[in-house]
Amino acid sequence: MPSTPPPSPHIAQLLAQAEAAWNAGELERCEQLARQTLSQWPESAMAWNLLGMVASRYGQLEQAAQLMTQAAKLDATQAQIRTNLAIVLSQLGELAQASALLAQTLEFAPEHETAWQLLAQLLEMQGQFAEQADLLRQAHARCPGSLTLQLMLSDALNTMGEHVQAAKLAADVTHRYPKFADGWSCLGCAQEKLGQIDAARQSLQRAIALKPQEGQLHVNLAHLELLAGNFADGWREYEWRFSCQQSAPLPGLSAPRWQGEPINGKVLLLWPEQGHGDTLQFCRYAQLLATRGARVWLVCVPALWPLLAQGAPGIERLLPPEQAAAEAGQVDFWAPLLSLPQLTESGDDPLGYLVPYLHPEPQRQARWRARLDALPPGRRIGLIWSGNPLNGNNPTRALPRAQLAALAGLDNVQWISLQMGAEGRQAPPEGLSWHAWGDEITDFADTAAIVSQLDLLISTDTGPAHLAGALGAPTWLLVQRVPDWRWGLNGEQCASYPSMRLFRQREQGDWASVMRAVRAALLAG
Repeated sequence: MPSTPPPSPHIAQLLAQAEAAWNAGELERCEQLARQTLSQWPESAMAWNLLGMVASRYGQLEQAAQLMTQAAKLDATQAQIRTNLAIVLSQLGELAQASALLAQTLEFAPEHETAWQLLAQLLEMQGQFAEQADLLRQAHARCPGSLTLQLMLSDALNTMGEHVQAAKLAADVTHRYPKFADGWSCLGCAQEKLGQIDAARQSLQRAIALKPQEGQLHVNLAHLELLAGNFADGWREYEWRFSCQQSAPLPGLSAPRWQGEPINGKVLLLWPEQGHGDTLQFCRYAQLLATRGARVWLVCVPALWPLLAQGAPGIERLLPPEQAAAEAGQVDFWAPLLSLPQLTESGDDPLGYLVPYLHPEPQRQARWRARLDALPPGRRIGLIWSGNPLNGNNPTRALPRAQLAALAGLDNVQWISLQMGAEGRQAPPEGLSWHAWGDEITDFADTAAIVSQLDLLISTDTGPAHLAGALGAPTWLLVQRVPDWRWGLNGEQCASYPSMRLFRQREQGDWASVMRAVRAALLAG
């Protein structure tokens, strides 16, 4: 039901003062005035909403949800109240409930920009990237004057591989608002995916000129420069990642952060920042640091612990994240793992000559060898066609399962699906059969034990592909036309992983030609 107007000028004045206090950041006064309003007018939806907002600001999320729910009951048509409640619900992890609430809100308030934006963000958080793009198309049609929604649509289309349309939307913003940095950044990211490297660089540099302290703009440029092979510029710009809101927080360690000082005889703690693949790729720098006299400790998450506990050259000790602070007194320096290429001044050297630097656990190898030996005769080839479905890069770097049908009919091959999760439980395409082991893999140590005994792993850009490369296992990597920076733009060889061969798309989204090339290479032996 909609709320009624304040019953008296005095109550209206109290409510206006409470809202003014909120806008001025005077939380205690806002709460006091809101409660005073409710003491005289308990049906004030806005007063309940203000109390909820104050509770939310104090981190009292459950109380905030209760207060805002009461506000929404009193005024079911106030879009901002319902949007505020959805924000709190999302912070509590109730993403489905928040999404449903926003969808209902948009039914009666289809031009409420904030509701569109938040619902799109929630879909992204849940890995529903196609649904997010469809939603933002509707939002842009409803609110054509919203720059934020237009650029969100551009980003969403870029995620889905619709790079031409993404660039058009961003270019329209830069044409109308040439001093809007986010427009140039969005355009640069789309141009990068179109392979327009020079144009993308110009757009991203223009964005930085307009907002020189915006960390994400520098990170976008860093990815471009690394992709183009300009490693000195790329790693320097990449240091801006720590100022980005979405970056992982740095550890609050008492030891100083290493800035490249002499390290001989010093204990250096390496801190992982991002995905498992990054740790698998960059832990090799421990060996380089050890040759310079460092005693290297590595913070290690549980999923990687059994694998790295087998021993990685240069790593003296592993620490779980929760123990790092307690051990900080024994550490001379610490460093983020992905800062090492710049700090060691080896940014243009991928250290491929150190491969293999990871090794499987013998007991697990023996267990999986028994499984492999029980298979019928034939080449044993592993398949992984999709990464983390919540990763925004997955829609374009994952191989549609139907494309694996190109591998049907090959003689003397035992296909082994190492695909984990719901995707790995799907049936193979018609004409192809495989042994599905994905649900039996508990961690990267299991994957290492299997991959080390395969004749070949065929994979898209995933963490297990990095693992295979670090093991020195024969690997064929399937990459999109403009891939992640670490695979470069050209060539079949991979400097980081000498045992890896790259199969590249000719055009964005053209996986069919990639699979034809893979089939031909398999037939050639």
